[in-house]
Amino acid sequence: MKQIKCPKCGEIIEIDNEVYNSIADDIRQNDIIKQNYEKRFVEIQYKINIFNSLIKDDIKKNKYLSKDEKAKQISKLKADIKDLEKERDFISMKLCDLKQEF
Repeated sequence: MKQIKCPKCGEIIEIDNEVYNSIADDIRQNDIIKQNYEKRFVEIQYKINIFNSLIKDDIKKNKYLSKDEKAKQISKLKADIKDLEKERDFISMKLCDLKQEF
């Protein structure tokens, strides 16, 4: 028998080893999922920063391009940023959900 403390009420509860191991496995799995989301969140934020830099650099370096061509390139980069921001926001939401679960 193992004893665990209830995170909500603080009461000490005795449970058998099988249930304890199951709970511990769930917590470990949740931590792995959380770490994967956090890693992806950082990767996405890094890409967003790179795209923003590309937009600025592109405007400066590509003086030979027409305004329409620049506008198309910038629009594409901005669309890519929006997609990444949507994914980042989704991951952020999932991380909040995981923190609330445990």
